[in-house]
Amino acid sequence: MSEPIQITDSAQDYLAELLEKQNVEGIAVRIFITQPGTPYAETCLAYCRPGEEEPTDEKLELPKLGVFLDKNSLPFLEEAVVDFNADRMGGQLTIKAPNAKMPKVNADSPLEDRVNYILYSEINPGSPPMAARSSWSS
Repeated sequence: MSEPIQITDSAQDYLAELLEKQNVEGIAVRIFITQPGTPYAETCLAYCRPGEEEPTDEKLELPKLGVFLDKNSLPFLEEAVVDFNADRMGGQLTIKAPNAKMPKVNADSPLEDRVNYILYSEINPGSPPMAARSSWSS
């Protein structure tokens, strides 16, 4: 089985170096998406000290570091790539998650994903997600 997210060697080196500087035994990173499947989705990468991971997280054991992936974010992390490009100023870590705002949907996708896809891509692509609305008018 292939990994749901690709973390390049240069990104693994960079992240392993950052984790080492934290001086915490067993520290890893956690990748998740806030408001996944909406136009407001954001892909996040954070330090994850031992015990801070969620019980449902999927753990990747990479050669240089541990990575926890949020279970609810997994469909939205398909084809995602974490990369690091060194430059004169140090470098830049990039996360490209093409399915964060809209996961791939097909006939086998859960009904919720198919309905959200129609809502956000065809009916009202600029609408905020339901959870972001403060109240409804009667």
